[in-house]
Amino acid sequence: MFQGSLSLLLKIPNHPMRTLLVLVILRRHWRWKVKGLWQESHAIQRLLLHS
Repeated sequence: MFQGSLSLLLKIPNHPMRTLLVLVILRRHWRWKVKGLWQESHAIQRLLLHS
């Protein structure tokens, strides 16, 4: 999904809107990544507590 939106952006001629879209997509992607990492570490902590 992320790759597809990136290739779509590359087809848009270079103008401020493209930069804005890149920032929005990267921010959204970054937030997902952080949320995933947080959930993973939370699960690991729970495993360590129960072992």
